[in-house]
Amino acid sequence: MSDAVGFLIVPGFAAVAGSLVIWLVSRSRRPTEPGFGEQMRRLAPDAGTQPHPQPTGIVTLDDQPGEEV
Repeated sequence: MSDAVGFLIVPGFAAVAGSLVIWLVSRSRRPTEPGFGEQMRRLAPDAGTQPHPQPTGIVTLDDQPGEEV
């Protein structure tokens, strides 16, 4: 192998190895994010709680006080 090839391969290998080391170190320090299923379980209501009754929002015309002519 000639010197020119060595000057190209050695720094390339060193750059790849250094990038790999930096990636592994930063990956171990990063906090893990919960998965999609875990996020949905956190957002879901508790099993013991009952839903609050909601009014339907429908008002009939007979129920409203009106003017009698």
